[in-house]
Amino acid sequence: MRLTLAVALVVILLSCLFGALLIRSHHRFSIHQIELNALMVGDTIMNTTKHAMLANQPEHVHEIVDEIGYQNGIGEVRIFNKVGRVVYSPSKESIGQIVDQSDVVCLGCHFDDSPLQHLPAHHRTRTFEEPGRGPYLGVTNPIYNAPTCAVTGCHPPFAEQAVLGVLDVTFSLEETQAHLRDNLKFAFGLLIGSIIGIAVVIWISLRYLLGRPVNSLLQATKAVAEGDLTYRVRIEQKDELGQLAGSFNGMTESLQDAKVQIYRSNKLASLGRLAAGVAHEINNPLTGVLSFSSFLLKRSEEGSEDREDLETIVSETKRCRTIVRGLLDFSRQVQPKKTRACFNTAARRALEIVKNQLTVNRVDVQSELLDDLPEVMADSDQLVQLVLNLVVNASDAMGDQQDSAITVATQLAIEKNQHFAEMTVTDNGPGIPDENIEKIFDPFFSTKGNSGTGLGLSVVWGIVDEHGGTITVHSEINVGTTFVIRIPVYEATPIVKGGGDS
Repeated sequence: MRLTLAVALVVILLSCLFGALLIRSHHRFSIHQIELNALMVGDTIMNTTKHAMLANQPEHVHEIVDEIGYQNGIGEVRIFNKVGRVVYSPSKESIGQIVDQSDVVCLGCHFDDSPLQHLPAHHRTRTFEEPGRGPYLGVTNPIYNAPTCAVTGCHPPFAEQAVLGVLDVTFSLEETQAHLRDNLKFAFGLLIGSIIGIAVVIWISLRYLLGRPVNSLLQATKAVAEGDLTYRVRIEQKDELGQLAGSFNGMTESLQDAKVQIYRSNKLASLGRLAAGVAHEINNPLTGVLSFSSFLLKRSEEGSEDREDLETIVSETKRCRTIVRGLLDFSRQVQPKKTRACFNTAARRALEIVKNQLTVNRVDVQSELLDDLPEVMADSDQLVQLVLNLVVNASDAMGDQQDSAITVATQLAIEKNQHFAEMTVTDNGPGIPDENIEKIFDPFFSTKGNSGTGLGLSVVWGIVDEHGGTITVHSEINVGTTFVIRIPVYEATPIVKGGGDS
């Protein structure tokens, strides 16, 4: 609104200035046109009365003056002789009157002691007011002596007298002033209408181009302030405000990711402390149970009912021990020993460890490692554990599927002018349903039933988080799943690490 008012004020000032100049110019042009018409009328009267004067026919001159003097718009027509006496006029009362040289009619020539012999055209007109009659324009036309005038014997020769008299014609400006007033009213109305129209157009334009996007951003900031990080601004423009909306959406996405990471970190820390306590409490009695059951199993006879029960006890106890060991690994609060490490080396070591297991499960493994992948600051053992968990998790997810395949690839990624060493683990398994995508990194969440503890991906997430990286998952049902891990590189310039594998 303030911007609209400011622009409207500027438009008003400029329009008023332009209107004043235009009206002034129009007034001058109108007066100039009237002056030209008046001079033309004066010349016409001079030419029409010339022959009657040369023929010494004063009655005819009177007729011409009367006929012209009574026309609409003409105030008065007077012809003065050389001494200033009115000799011709439609007004009979004016005939015989003598006009003093100080009168406005005579000032054009008699403004000093030496009267002009020739009156310029721009000195022949004048404007004046008559009380109760309005404004007038007067035209003074000197009647010059000519050689033909001396022939009649009425006037002295040209050498003795240059000016024989004066024709004075006045024109009423009342109609012209009324026309100018009408034009002024029209211009003023047009100005007001233009200002209102411009203000409305500016207001609508600013409301659509500026007000709506700003209000949308304002609502978005309120929603984010209230904790709704899923709120997104609808981008309707591709200008600076559209870029601002896109930046705002990117900011809320980053905040949402940070919130999820903080939530998961806190949850993992709490669960880790709980898991450590539980694991330590049940580990010793569990070891005792396993030891005694194994001893009794060795002493039992083949085929006895006790032996079958003892085998079950030993098997389930070992499974419990595996779960407890996973809990202990998950709950360890050991800071990673970061050195210069490479994803390629970790991938090779992990694949070598599970090579036999993958062969037994008939899983085809392909590695596509970038030759000059840059190093990262990381704990090399944890990187191996990270790759190992992802490959084993992918293998378990595919189960007995035919043509099972896993691809481990590395490459250099650049995002927001920051370099990352990126590793992807892709399988062609059944995929992960959308409702489970957000749960796969939660501790103890598993889709493997009794065959899994649900801690593998939680450990992976914790390792990536400890190294300042990110992990994302892309999955499509009956197509496969891809895990993408990014860790900031040690140096922006890639370091050549030798040939790649295929």
